[in-house]
Amino acid sequence: MSIAYVGIDPGKTGAIAFVCYHGQDSLTLVHDVPLVNGDYNFYEMWKLLGNLIQQHAATYLTLEKQQAMPKQGVSSTFSTGRGYGAWEALCWITTPDFEIVSPRKWKKKLGLTSDKEQSRELAIKLYPSMKDMLARKRDHNRAEALLLAHYTKLERGN
Repeated sequence: MSIAYVGIDPGKTGAIAFVCYHGQDSLTLVHDVPLVNGDYNFYEMWKLLGNLIQQHAATYLTLEKQQAMPKQGVSSTFSTGRGYGAWEALCWITTPDFEIVSPRKWKKKLGLTSDKEQSRELAIKLYPSMKDMLARKRDHNRAEALLLAHYTKLERGN
């Protein structure tokens, strides 16, 4: 039986990470949020999540909670909410068994602060095979999606 743990950092610069286990074998994948002309590509988001999840007997998802930030513009707030709502709907369609977690909660569980570089360094330490995918400082969103998947594995304990 294979088990997949999925972490989703839902922003436009976010990512989705899969940590999949089949017996002693494991597979780790990270994909940037699919965009078309700088906007969310909902069809590709659905395909990406659906196709990878269908390959595993059990899948546990964690979606990072998004919210408006102080001094964030109206357009940016609307875009953030639009993408977050799409990811939440895709999670509900895929499985009713998923968690929405605040950044504060999952980062506390992993001993992290809000420092993005700290997240990137921990992801490389935990998943050294992903070092090339996390090589640049701007890859912190990929790292955080991967750490969300790791958080999911810790929480589910399967």
